Amino acid sequence: MKRFLAAVIFLFSCNALFAQNAEVSEPNKIDAKNGIGGGVFGPINDNGVGGICYQRWLTDNFALEAGGMINMTTENYSYYSTPLWYDVWLEADFKIYEHYKNYNIASRLYLWVLAAHAGEWKSDYVPETSHYDLNDKWVTDTPSYYTDPYLHAMIGAGVGVGFDLLLFSHLSIPIKFGFVGGSYGISMTMGTGLKYIF
Repeated sequence: MKRFLAAVIFLFSCNALFAQNAEVSEPNKIDAKNGIGGGVFGPINDNGVGGICYQRWLTDNFALEAGGMINMTTENYSYYSTPLWYDVWLEADFKIYEHYKNYNIASRLYLWVLAAHAGEWKSDYVPETSHYDLNDKWVTDTPSYYTDPYLHAMIGAGVGVGFDLLLFSHLSIPIKFGFVGGSYGISMTMGTGLKYIF
């Protein structure tokens, strides 16, 4: 909890730095309602959630962001094989404060609520079973093998605060702190990324 409070204070401090000068006139504000880019946010599962995303500010104070990623591999691991892994997420952002230092630099503080789903098409590794017989000879009962592939699905949800640094009228660098939870438990997390806004 102390780390989360420290993160919140840090985000408010970042916004305060940009608010030292008087706000610019309305025509100079960065009027960008859409954002396309990528980011990472975890841990919704062991690998976290990340990928490409699209954000849309539906009103001046409310935005929706959706994203996802798919990863296909042929690697075999010691205890499992994961030929396919994916994640999708939906995030709602509620703006608390926004400041425009000039036409090229702005900052935004907001609350976020996240819902995510991740899954992997995997096969579990089953080690061989063996024993020593009466003649002290090593005998294999069943050889090792991989189970038939199945979908291992996970869901998660989270809430927290975020800070957006808007640069050159078309770049957004979000920094997010909060808590996420799911079948794996609850933990503090952070996320970041880069978006082109227009």
